[in-house]
Amino acid sequence: MIPLFAALAALALLPAHPTPGQRGAPLHIGRAVSPLAALNRKQRRHHLQPSGTPYPTAHPATNLEPTECAGVTEEHAFEQYFFDEATRAALLDLLLARHSRPLLLCAPSLAVEAEARGAPYLLLDRDERFGFLRGFRPFDLERPEPETAADFAFDCVLCDPPVSNFELARLRE
Repeated sequence: MIPLFAALAALALLPAHPTPGQRGAPLHIGRAVSPLAALNRKQRRHHLQPSGTPYPTAHPATNLEPTECAGVTEEHAFEQYFFDEATRAALLDLLLARHSRPLLLCAPSLAVEAEARGAPYLLLDRDERFGFLRGFRPFDLERPEPETAADFAFDCVLCDPPVSNFELARLRE
């Protein structure tokens, strides 16, 4: 369970300077450098997709059967995946051992666990089906509004974003 938490923590912590493979850094393939590596996803798509063609529709990122969390079914087309009960419990144990007021960004299954424990939290997520949670606030990663969390004094941020459809470097902006 700890390696999973470490992986999530690594997603939430962004380096100050790009490393190879990140936007703005050269992608080294042997000794050659890919000219597309310095482009962001939108620029790469424009480079590969002819002008005037329709934007590709969302498709599930996996063939796995969607699971449920608190009666809400995962939406794989939006890269929404829920942690199982054991993983939720372990992650929240680790999180609450060091922090008392987490801001959960795109992590609704952890918010369900925090709610069950009565722990304070703030969930920012696009999925309004989690509106039944007391700490839920609608939030769009594409059009963030910082004032959404202005009245909640959080002491850490745990982020589990849709990594294929969203560039993590944009969280810094």
